[in-house]
Amino acid sequence: MKDHQEIQIRVVLASILTNDQRIISFHTTRKSESAYVLLGNNQGEFLAIRLSTHKAFSVFMSIPTIDYTDKVQLTEKLRDFLRRASWLQFNYHDYFALSMIVFAKQHGTEFQIDDSYTIFSEASQGMVFYQLLGRPRGKQVVLHAFEEDYNRVLRRLYAQALIASHSTDNTFKLYVTEAGIHLLDWFSTTYIETFANDYLNVNWFDLKLPKQSADEISK
Repeated sequence: MKDHQEIQIRVVLASILTNDQRIISFHTTRKSESAYVLLGNNQGEFLAIRLSTHKAFSVFMSIPTIDYTDKVQLTEKLRDFLRRASWLQFNYHDYFALSMIVFAKQHGTEFQIDDSYTIFSEASQGMVFYQLLGRPRGKQVVLHAFEEDYNRVLRRLYAQALIASHSTDNTFKLYVTEAGIHLLDWFSTTYIETFANDYLNVNWFDLKLPKQSADEISK
């Protein structure tokens, strides 16, 4: 995306966002000419938007795509979208799962999307995630599947473009996007103490979600 296009989008957003709404993250991709915008409000909710001239590559991403080529239409489309959009909560399990991806390599593990039966690349089934344990050289790779509740959280994060994948040696490895990093920072004061306690008890060879729910953690 060119500089003048990014500026145009920022101008439009500034003109239509209300006083309790703000931009948390604005990330552009040079190759695909797309922008990923993450908005937040005073209620601690977020909203992700993709601005591009083409559809997203993955059907598992559920955030809307809005064409930005016409400024007048862009203003109308964004205003209409914000009027109808349902803002989302970012709960503690979201925070925990994102943080695990951030710290994973330090503990000899990575996160991948299971594509053994083209589940991901051909969107033939729901997304399934697993851990790659250790970094063996020339040895059999050790894989560990997540429980379904963990998979549901990762699917939600992927759908909102808070995590993404890059292809390496025919595998799809997960990473936290810029939007995801900004959400971790934004909610750090809310969740960091609980996370610090849970982090001490993490079993990196068998990752599970902590028992606390978002409702059990006072904000």
